[in-house]
Amino acid sequence: MKFAAWIETQNMFHYGLTGGIGTGKSTVGRMFADLGVVVVDADRLARELLDDGGHLAAEIIDMFPDCAKNRRAVSREKLAELVFTNPEARRRLEDLLHPAIWNAYLEKVQAYAKAGSSLAMIEAAVLLESRTPFPLCGLILVTAPKMVRLKRLSQRGDLVSDQIEARMAVQMPDYEKLLFADHLIENHADLDATRLRVEQVLGTLRHEIGEV
Repeated sequence: MKFAAWIETQNMFHYGLTGGIGTGKSTVGRMFADLGVVVVDADRLARELLDDGGHLAAEIIDMFPDCAKNRRAVSREKLAELVFTNPEARRRLEDLLHPAIWNAYLEKVQAYAKAGSSLAMIEAAVLLESRTPFPLCGLILVTAPKMVRLKRLSQRGDLVSDQIEARMAVQMPDYEKLLFADHLIENHADLDATRLRVEQVLGTLRHEIGEV
């Protein structure tokens, strides 16, 4: 198991929030944030690292020159097209990007730690699939049936069906992720039910870290 128990850094306890594409983990993340939890989106950190002048832009361009938007920025669209059809390229990218994302996450939450926040989450789709050993207190898994996920993604409209299937194919199925999850949030009913479950899980986390 790649999650080390009770890792406390910067006087904060760090949890992972994960779920496959279309499960609604970002919705769940916003619910946790509304309840006072520091939630950091790994995708947003990745964009910052790859955009014009980002810390990893030059290295990624050297690694995948065809994915350059210009000399200082990476085309995320071209990069996604490459790595979701080329497993070797995806692993090379992840091995460079994921440790940098973790370091950027720690930098991001530092100010919250100084302000007294004790609980933080990194929201990322591939925490379990990554070869980077993220040192977390535990993992919160968001799930939804495949048909629900497909419907949400089709309504979102930013991916075509082939792109959706390619992303799903590289993500570990839920029945395997459940073996590693410490807390489960099923997000296929109405939002009120999901919000209630988020509140229940947060209460458990507060108890785990000794706040209640």
